[in-house]
Amino acid sequence: MIDFTTIDYLKNGNERQKRAYEVLTKFLILEQNKPTIEQNAYRHMIAEYKILEEKGEDFKQKIVKLKKEGMKTESAFGMLLNLENPYEDLLKL
Repeated sequence: MIDFTTIDYLKNGNERQKRAYEVLTKFLILEQNKPTIEQNAYRHMIAEYKILEEKGEDFKQKIVKLKKEGMKTESAFGMLLNLENPYEDLLKL
C-alpha cells in the first residue's frame, strides 16, 4: 500500500512542499516554488562537488565514511570544514 502525504510549510521565508511516500521504505521528495538552479538542494550539491574537487580523494573518503555511519551530507561537510551552520554556510561558499 502506498501512503501519500503532502505537508506545506514555510522555511526561511520560502514556501516549500514536502511529500512523503511510503513504499517498502520511506523517502522524501522536497520541492520549492523556484527554478531548480535556485533551490538550496541543488546549490548544496554544486558547492559540495566543488569542495570535493578542491579537497581531493582523502577528503571524499572521509565524507563517504561519515555518510556510511549515518551522518547527513551537509552535516558531514560541516564537521570536516568546521562550519557553524552547514546548511547555510555551504550556500556562501
